[in-house]
Amino acid sequence: MYTLKLKKAILTIGSALLVSASVATNISADGLPNNNSKYWNKARLVTTSRSINAQQMKLKKGMITNQKVTSSKLKNNSDLYVRRVGNNHKEWLLFSNSLKQNKQSVWITKQKDTKWIKKYVQKEPKGGLTSNFSRASFEHVPSDKYVNAFFPEGSYLGDKDNPTIKGGQAISVKKEDSDSKPDNNTYLIMVKGQATKVNMGKGEPTPYNIINVQDKMIVSKNTPEDSQAVIPMNFNVTNGTLWRILDENGKLTKNGYSYNAKYQKWFPVTFK
Repeated sequence: MYTLKLKKAILTIGSALLVSASVATNISADGLPNNNSKYWNKARLVTTSRSINAQQMKLKKGMITNQKVTSSKLKNNSDLYVRRVGNNHKEWLLFSNSLKQNKQSVWITKQKDTKWIKKYVQKEPKGGLTSNFSRASFEHVPSDKYVNAFFPEGSYLGDKDNPTIKGGQAISVKKEDSDSKPDNNTYLIMVKGQATKVNMGKGEPTPYNIINVQDKMIVSKNTPEDSQAVIPMNFNVTNGTLWRILDENGKLTKNGYSYNAKYQKWFPVTFK
């Protein structure tokens, strides 16, 4: 029976697992410390440099026993967390997605040095989208020139079942100051090459076609890589910014993206 109590060690690895679920970093700049180093007193994310044998050992009162449950083999280039355990610096606690974990046992391997592991380098996830949206260069539609904007969501021009312009549609528009009054806005909109005067009441065309829900979320019918998507000039896209997708009826779908600043890409996420 090993003398080291593992409750704290397991908690350490469990916490590290949460880190790996978001963004992991290189654990060392130039190679790894030897097995005697205090560096290994904490869980470290590494990659195997060869295949290794792992044993699942039973726990008793928070300590590893000599009772083996089963064994497995980790392939070369497997990513996992390791932490040195035991007194002779030859036993290593393991946590890997390929090793089934439970509260009654732990996985270990016996290695006399650190040649079986190498620096972990995070691989770029697959399926990321690059940003291709544009930004609005104005806050409100001017009255001295036509600009590209979007008809307000939920509005339409003409027949409701077959509108000339519908919500979210791109338009060329300018404000008509002479007919505009407080809470009664009038605009000139180009429809089939002709300027059409439209009284929009309190509504107004928007310079962007996304909804800024909160500081770290935007909602759009477009994807981040769609050049037709336009976001506010002052919206700051940061790590973890969420982009949710609307369907054609303006309802939220379960699909969306999360921005990863390390790779400068948007990766798919599913919302409940």
